[in-house]
Amino acid sequence: MQEEDLRPLDYIHSWNKIRGDLAVRFLFGLAIWLLVPLIPTFILANELGFTAANFTTPLITGLFLTALYFRKKLTTREISIIVVAGMSLIYLISVYTFGVLSSANVWFFPIVLMANVLFGSAIAFMLASFLLAGFSLAAYGFITGWLHLPSEASNYFFSKSVWVMQISFGIIVFGFVLFIVSKMQSTLVNQYNVINEKNIRIAHLANHDPLTGLATLRLAKDRFDLALQMASRSKKNLALLFLDLDSFKLINDRFGHDVGDAVLKEVAIRLQKEIRESDTACRIGGDEFLIILSEVSGKEEVKFLCQRLIDHVTRPILLGEHNHVVGISIGAAIYPDCGETLEELRKRADASMYEVKRGGKNSFSVAS
Repeated sequence: MQEEDLRPLDYIHSWNKIRGDLAVRFLFGLAIWLLVPLIPTFILANELGFTAANFTTPLITGLFLTALYFRKKLTTREISIIVVAGMSLIYLISVYTFGVLSSANVWFFPIVLMANVLFGSAIAFMLASFLLAGFSLAAYGFITGWLHLPSEASNYFFSKSVWVMQISFGIIVFGFVLFIVSKMQSTLVNQYNVINEKNIRIAHLANHDPLTGLATLRLAKDRFDLALQMASRSKKNLALLFLDLDSFKLINDRFGHDVGDAVLKEVAIRLQKEIRESDTACRIGGDEFLIILSEVSGKEEVKFLCQRLIDHVTRPILLGEHNHVVGISIGAAIYPDCGETLEELRKRADASMYEVKRGGKNSFSVAS
């Protein structure tokens, strides 16, 4: 149970793994995105004039590629800082160079989205405020005249290269946003499946005996409540069997616990084979078992099943070179004659089982 226990730290680890995976994906996508238009950007700069953006973008692209190469030596946080800081720097330099004509304007929301994913909403909010403040300052600069376009505005409006670049950047940004969302979705789904599978294993361990795989008393209580509802609706009986192995301690003492465990496993298998899918076999500890029989016709059916269980459980169990034989004493109590709750039926079945023990063992008794 401890090996499968999913503590809160496991959820934190899972989310950190998601962030680490996304940070590397962002770094790869951005490096490729900045690398591809590098030559067209220089051609455009040659036509309209070189700017600071033409020099900083290749430098940041080189930074991304270097970080990508050394990604295994960097922490998730370091990669995340490189991604968000690099793109924020490109955004601000481009805005201060080209103003509203900057193709980087469309990157505001993707940058904030990446920051939110990698650092959380608080950091994303502060970054958005900082970028908006920078954009507002650039707007003030262009309006008052202390910032100027690197070429006449009309040159940008009538340049085919500018329009092609703007449209291309818009398409690439749209594609990159889809890339981010799809990767986030696939990563989250994968991590959800991992956590869900682990939770299923935890639930199974909590409700099933780790040695035999039979239901625990906790699960048996739920199954009893369900069987009780079915019996009430169908106006039929249900029965509770209390089973205790005979001579099991002798096998355990003589051959060891490993052999004893193997005997218990085989007994559990035989019990499961003799009951219906709607019935529940439960190991309540040591060599004691409970069986809940849902919708039985009456005492005769219970007696028939008890005898069948004895016949099958007492068959020799071959383990290695030895045949091991255990007996089984069964006490049975029937609802509603012997009680209407699990505890009432269990007490009556337990008392009947000890009557069998006192009378010679390896038999059954149905409480009346």
